[in-house]
Amino acid sequence: MPDMNNKVSRLFNEMADLLELEGANDYRIQTYRRAARHIANLQYDVKRLVEKSSTTAEIDGLSRGMLAKIKQIISSGRLKEIDDLKKRLPDALQALFNIPAIGPHKIQKLYLELDIRNKSDLRTAIKSGQVQKLSGFDESIVNEISEYLQKSSSRLTTRINKR
Repeated sequence: MPDMNNKVSRLFNEMADLLELEGANDYRIQTYRRAARHIANLQYDVKRLVEKSSTTAEIDGLSRGMLAKIKQIISSGRLKEIDDLKKRLPDALQALFNIPAIGPHKIQKLYLELDIRNKSDLRTAIKSGQVQKLSGFDESIVNEISEYLQKSSSRLTTRINKR
């Protein structure tokens, strides 16, 4: 997959994840996910879509609005809507965003039901057994999260000790 396709697809998926965290409607979330899949599956560079007229882009399965967002990403490397969403979401939700095994739905559940605001809170909640009691957090998921937290803690300690 061309690099720009990868970038556009990644940003559209990130937008969908952030919208899900915010509690946006499913249609809007799925629109970004479909566009991300579409771009990821293109056999040519997404920049070609920008070179076509917007009516032709619609034939390729993307709306004029999505085409405008692709143009924005190509020209600036960013999607302004992502920055705006991140400003509206609590920092706590964003702090948990990159942990494997938990997506937006589980992050929201941890935040709303256990008031988990950072990795330290999550580590404590796992040790006390609170996370395991939540629906959707079976033993394998909790183990994967624990392993990630342990590894990230070890990497931080190693970096600090090297200084």
